[in-house]
Amino acid sequence: MKNTNEPTFLTGLVLVLLVSTATFSSDVYLPSLPEMARCFSISPQTAQATLTVYMLGFACSVLLSGSLSDRWGRKKVLSIGLSLHCLASIACLFSPSILFLICARFLQALGGCCGTVLARVIVRDSYDQNTSVKMLSSLSAGLSMALVTAPVLGGVIQTHFGWRGSFVLVSIFSLSLLILSCRFIPETLHPKDRGNLKLKTIIASYGLALKNKNFIGYTLIISLAWGAFFAFVSASPFIFIKTYHFSPRNYGLAYGFTILSYILGALIARKYSHKTSVYQFVRAAVVLSFCAGIFLVLAPLFNYTLLYVCTFIFLYIGAIGLVMPNCQAGAISDFKTSIGTVSSLFYFIEMIFGAIFSFAVGHLFNGNFILSTVTLMCASGVLMLLVLGVLSPKAFKLKVRI
Repeated sequence: MKNTNEPTFLTGLVLVLLVSTATFSSDVYLPSLPEMARCFSISPQTAQATLTVYMLGFACSVLLSGSLSDRWGRKKVLSIGLSLHCLASIACLFSPSILFLICARFLQALGGCCGTVLARVIVRDSYDQNTSVKMLSSLSAGLSMALVTAPVLGGVIQTHFGWRGSFVLVSIFSLSLLILSCRFIPETLHPKDRGNLKLKTIIASYGLALKNKNFIGYTLIISLAWGAFFAFVSASPFIFIKTYHFSPRNYGLAYGFTILSYILGALIARKYSHKTSVYQFVRAAVVLSFCAGIFLVLAPLFNYTLLYVCTFIFLYIGAIGLVMPNCQAGAISDFKTSIGTVSSLFYFIEMIFGAIFSFAVGHLFNGNFILSTVTLMCASGVLMLLVLGVLSPKAFKLKVRI
């Protein structure tokens, strides 16, 4: 029988930290990317590849961790993932070359993203629906805090300790979290509920999902939105520090302020999810993204004025905050079974788009990051609007609050 009581403070805190691990590890070193490029005597595009590879590791982790935990249990897979994340973070710290760092970043994502996936699974294993909704909301709030605070903290660390300082912090964070999870997170999957990893069944579930109109439509929209978002994330250190001559500390503050719009969008989605259909929410967000993208692609006419660019990026990312939870609900709305497997495929496709956009933003227009960013965000808005035409406008409601 599932628990109706909320977890203890320490258990809840560990779950929040687990779900934030991947985001924190990715964003805390963003202010250090230009300095990293200088130290290794490499191009900004090569330094930015550490983010692209991280997304690929994230995608693989999302695809594997859920299925592996169904076979071997949540705690075992979580402990292995956090151990890998800790070792890879230490490897990042002592990287002698950029190639070594890129490989270590892949392993860091492969291990750390287990926490992001399994923290939510553990909540669903352990608590009834009402308690789960409260806990998942707390996890979302913790993830939002990581999005805002990680680059701010990274800017301070870069100013005083250099780029390796961020990986010192991540290594300590990872080791501490491994110890805490071993102490406070129990095994939540009963032995009788553990299944066999049957590749044939998994592939059949993937095939079923890829034939579903709503799954394809909502997955493409959220993937394009995430791609645009991660293009901005990947390019933002070079845009603010190199183009607008921000210090690493001020870049962290500017980035954190921009991400507040994402949180605002997610809060609006949560507040009104029971009043408006998923399709209507997504349609409004896509139209806002499209309009903001059109204004962004006109930025060269205004000499990339800082206020102009930041205003429309702020609006665009706010629209992404609206899109994310609603597309997640819409994509799996037609499925009654194999929801975990379908969700894994959904997140895998989303992260692959993030990797593609991250690579593209560094290689379009001869490395002109700001032009590449506004172009990709505009193109994503246009494509999302086109994809919206394949979706069914049926007015199903979200079954739980986001």
